[in-house]
Amino acid sequence: DSQAMPLLPEVEKLASAGNVTRGGKENRAYLSNSLQISTNVSSDRMNVLLDPQTSGGLAIFVQESSLEVLLAALQLQGVQTRCVIGRAFKSEVPTLKIS
Repeated sequence: DSQAMPLLPEVEKLASAGNVTRGGKENRAYLSNSLQISTNVSSDRMNVLLDPQTSGGLAIFVQESSLEVLLAALQLQGVQTRCVIGRAFKSEVPTLKIS
């Protein structure tokens, strides 16, 4: 869910003004055969989501049965930004759906 992704203020505006990285373009090219992007996701938001500066180390994957425990533990540790941005499903073909 691209709308659930917490973003810094004005970041989409900066992307709209052309402030995008080569790494983001390379990520888009690398993932191009696996990406399914909903028509309601703006190109500016996609540029931000694909930027490598917004990935690595920021996402935690857990079984759904452990989700509430993880979110509570993060809150107890003072982690201010906690959200569920997607779900993983078994698939024969690697696919990343952005809605």
